[in-house]
Amino acid sequence: MTGGSFGHGFVEGGKTAGIGYLANNVLHKVIMTVQGEVSNYNLAGQPTCIGETMDPTAMTGAAREEYMSKATMRKGVYATFSAEGIESQTVRINDRIGRGNPPQRVLDVTPMAMSLAKGVPYTPNDASLGIIRNATVTYFHRW
Repeated sequence: MTGGSFGHGFVEGGKTAGIGYLANNVLHKVIMTVQGEVSNYNLAGQPTCIGETMDPTAMTGAAREEYMSKATMRKGVYATFSAEGIESQTVRINDRIGRGNPPQRVLDVTPMAMSLAKGVPYTPNDASLGIIRNATVTYFHRW
């Protein structure tokens, strides 16, 4: 899913809650939009906070604990992230960002999601994928 337009409630930058997000002709309920850093993480084979097995080739990600509960994640939360010079990507949220991460970290994604965003071939355990700074991340439920 790429591109889309926001309905009432979207504010560029910062953290906000909105009413709706239209992408690919499907309406989504926006939970919040935040700005900060997106990084990649790879804990292949380890359990996520909602009990799934972390798969570095899946389009999944981790959100900050204060953004949502495990129960909310189990209901199906997604995040679209974008920044200048990258291809917007959407991931399903199935984990939490580790507590030791800096507060500006707003989303962790799998190496596959980061590779697609940066337009580079997927390579397992690629430490060069780095961090996307000044990213806009929108968390939402699909309706």
